[in-house]
Amino acid sequence: MIIRRLFDTVKGTLKIMDEEYKSVSGDQSAQIHRTADTRIMSSQYTTLQRWFFETWTEYNECQSDYREKCKEKLTRQIQITEKKVTPAEIDKMIETGNFTVFSYNAQFQPKDIEELESRHNDITKLAESLKQLHEMFKDLALMVEQQGEMLNNIEKNVDQARDHVAQAEVERS
Repeated sequence: MIIRRLFDTVKGTLKIMDEEYKSVSGDQSAQIHRTADTRIMSSQYTTLQRWFFETWTEYNECQSDYREKCKEKLTRQIQITEKKVTPAEIDKMIETGNFTVFSYNAQFQPKDIEELESRHNDITKLAESLKQLHEMFKDLALMVEQQGEMLNNIEKNVDQARDHVAQAEVERS
């Protein structure tokens, strides 16, 4: 409502600017002295008009996108509740701003509630298992790092032993 009033106000202002331009450019005697002014006025008017209509078009596109997203969200919520709602009713819900599908006539059967609780418990168990798996990988990475250090020490000791054996052979000969 407010945006529509702003649209009408800006459109009216542009119309007034157009009428002023036409009155100034229509006067032949003044036109000789004011050609630069009329060109500037014309340029300003066309630029403002183009900018206004581009902005308005962008606004309408955003509004359409928002409407479609709301429609998709409502459709998903309605599918979850397994209600029978027509597209016209969905449009009415969007027009009135009533996005509360779950708040009215949402009666779940005990088996539905048990199924939801079961799913929730399964998801909680899965999350806990993922945490444990993450901890196991962290522990495994620590062990690999420690064993890498041990392998480096063993390799160093083997190299030292080889050097000692080579030195001993030189001394023996």
